[in-house]
Amino acid sequence: MIVQDLKLDYNCDLVVKEILSCRDFFVDIPPYKYWIDLAKKKKIFMVETEDRYDSITIQDKNQVIKKSVRPPQSFYIKSFNSDYQPYSKSKKTDFTKSCWNKQIEDKIIYTKTLIETLPFEYIGLVRVFVLENTFLPTHQDRITSDANSQLGLSLVPTHSGSPLMIYDPNSGKIESVFSNSFLFDDSFLHGIPMVHGLRIDIRIFGKLKNLID
Repeated sequence: MIVQDLKLDYNCDLVVKEILSCRDFFVDIPPYKYWIDLAKKKKIFMVETEDRYDSITIQDKNQVIKKSVRPPQSFYIKSFNSDYQPYSKSKKTDFTKSCWNKQIEDKIIYTKTLIETLPFEYIGLVRVFVLENTFLPTHQDRITSDANSQLGLSLVPTHSGSPLMIYDPNSGKIESVFSNSFLFDDSFLHGIPMVHGLRIDIRIFGKLKNLID
């Protein structure tokens, strides 16, 4: 399975309000130059024009190259320590040993309760992505032997008209997902076109209950 719409009913406006109250914890996550170069060489699909790919702030090895388009931002609601750490490292950690971020727990009371009602046997990693007047270039997250670290549940309380775009290698087509909630496997190529406004993605990983017929 690559993507599956869930159509959950929840208070999107309240989730947005709570996430924005955590702005002090947002961390810039510039896309890696590697993915920009692959897209410009037509090795992977592009979610935006080449001009925009050339204009976004990027990470090149250990150096951030600032440009006119701001990078996406991120922070963890549930993780393994109080410090921000790379996605690939977080995904390798034992999900049963994660804990809620005590620094923001009182700011996200509704969001935390909502997450705890989702169809998981246990919840490991919860990471928030915030795109404000920027885009997420096409990439794929690390392929691992643990499906729980790839197939996650996304809550998207606002998207400002910009979908998740994901490539299906079976059909050779790119699917656009506008839903407020869905499952998707982030080891497949995906990205988000320019967000004119605000888009929030809350990615939740753990051991999912069986939702698929």
